[in-house]
Amino acid sequence: MVPDNLKASVAKHTTRELVLNPTYREMADYYNTVVMPARVRTPKDKASVEETVNVIYTWIIALRNTQCFCIKELNEEVWKKLDEFNKRPFTRKKGCRFSAFEEEEKIALSSLPSMPYKMSEWKTAKVRPDYHISVVSMFYSVPYVYCKIEVQSFAKGKCRVLHYFYRHGKEKRLASRPKSLYCNWCRINLEWRKRKDASNV
Repeated sequence: MVPDNLKASVAKHTTRELVLNPTYREMADYYNTVVMPARVRTPKDKASVEETVNVIYTWIIALRNTQCFCIKELNEEVWKKLDEFNKRPFTRKKGCRFSAFEEEEKIALSSLPSMPYKMSEWKTAKVRPDYHISVVSMFYSVPYVYCKIEVQSFAKGKCRVLHYFYRHGKEKRLASRPKSLYCNWCRINLEWRKRKDASNV
């Protein structure tokens, strides 16, 4: 997939580094999709797509000499125009868009997961001196070596997963902890604390 460099998907894009939005990257991984954003100020990377958008706008979106009095009628007209557009013959080669899809692209498609993707709740927090991070008034312990370092966490289902992100897009999964249901509740793993602190618990 070749998107633009919008902030919703791309956090940073340079000649040496590409950082995707965590939620956007997680969704792409869930659907086994590779995201390759267009280079900055390089319109040729998406030239064919942009031209197709203009053609679609002329053929389908701008319905000429057509009156629709409800959404159902409008959808029916759009489907008719879309079918007509896909079966329109190519000018420089044999076939049409529909036949090209059936012969070349359809066999490469993968089946969708049984369950749709659910967005995760990402949070950034700094590890406190007591080896905990505070997320939504709840506390989760992390290894003491990450004390005073910012880590990122995301909640999905009944678990909260803690990650430490290095530079250049690298990351390390620290832990997966059950989500706390009560405010000011601590999830502690004594193995992650220093020996002198663990002995006082």
